[in-house]
Amino acid sequence: MKQNGRIDRIRTPKGFLTAAAALALYFVFSEAALDIAALNKMDNENAYYISKTFSKEQREKAERFAKDLESAGERAVIVPGTILYKYKPIKTESFSINSLGFRGDEIQPKKPGEYRIAVFGDSKTIGFLLADEDTVPAQTEKELRRRMPDRNFTVLNFGIEAYDLQRASAAARLHYKEIDPDLIIFSLGGVDVNEAFYFGTMNWTPFEEGDPLPPIFRKDASTKVFGSKILNALKISVANSSYEMTGKIDDSDLPGSPVPPEKAAFLVDFPAVFAGRAQAISGYFKARNIPTLILLSPLAQVKKHLSDIEKEILFRQDLSLPGINLFTRECYREMIKKVMSQHDFAAADHTAIFDDTDETVFFDGLHLTPDAAKTAAVKLSEEIIKIMETGDSVEKN
Repeated sequence: MKQNGRIDRIRTPKGFLTAAAALALYFVFSEAALDIAALNKMDNENAYYISKTFSKEQREKAERFAKDLESAGERAVIVPGTILYKYKPIKTESFSINSLGFRGDEIQPKKPGEYRIAVFGDSKTIGFLLADEDTVPAQTEKELRRRMPDRNFTVLNFGIEAYDLQRASAAARLHYKEIDPDLIIFSLGGVDVNEAFYFGTMNWTPFEEGDPLPPIFRKDASTKVFGSKILNALKISVANSSYEMTGKIDDSDLPGSPVPPEKAAFLVDFPAVFAGRAQAISGYFKARNIPTLILLSPLAQVKKHLSDIEKEILFRQDLSLPGINLFTRECYREMIKKVMSQHDFAAADHTAIFDDTDETVFFDGLHLTPDAAKTAAVKLSEEIIKIMETGDSVEKN
């Protein structure tokens, strides 16, 4: 079996000297060095990678989104007595949040003949740094209308940053009556795996009045999307220099250190926990005559052909959280097996939809580029049409 690239290979005198040299150079040349690095006068590492993967028009939209996000301030609230947090209503140039606390315009009463789809998910669903019209749900609605012009489709975006299946399920139970959906989709998996790595099979406890927001929503931690240009360029330079010294890892391998022994048990336990949660929420809505689809969303760690940018980002991630990449890949694969082996609810595995490309799909290692979001929307529309025609998703393996 091929061994994975080991993070500890960089811990050599040459490695430390190279990193130190990179630091010194960037401190000396400051803004001049940043221009040489082609950061396009953008402010952080996300912007650096966006400059390499987005078109000019897409970059401009991303910059507007980031500025609007920063101007929104502390943009989420907890829902006491539940495990939920939601966004505060806001209308900006690049995105809007409705009164229910989710992305998009106000939800209108369902029209006769309308086929309404609610997509619950994480930040890939909400569309981080994507304008309203470029998100997966919005692109899915557009694709469905193109394929079936005689039908009136509405696809609603119920994505929230860092939502897992626990929270998405709770949000769907809370709001389904006012949404009045014909189909509910849970597009998840990545956050669930990350939480398994951090917490094991942790169950969220309801918020109480006065509880703090999750860290990603606190004003001092998250509202300034674009951080220090110099410091972020330093991190990129040092990590990428270290990555270069390990040698390029080929497409059949994943940059990462071994799974820590204390996390190994979660690889066995968590996939069954996730599958049980999927079965529970599907059964809940089946009893209410609302079909559901459990969609296992794409992840960089299980993409067959990683681009150089994706490899570098995942390498840097493993520097901060040793073992997370291999844990994510192995845990997600087992989750797929557990979910797709069930026959009493509809499920689809979308982890392979980008396997035929070595282009950058996950611009920051997690979120989809606008072009990738469009591809994901096409694939999702195919799943929806299949459910409408047969009452089930694609054939399970």
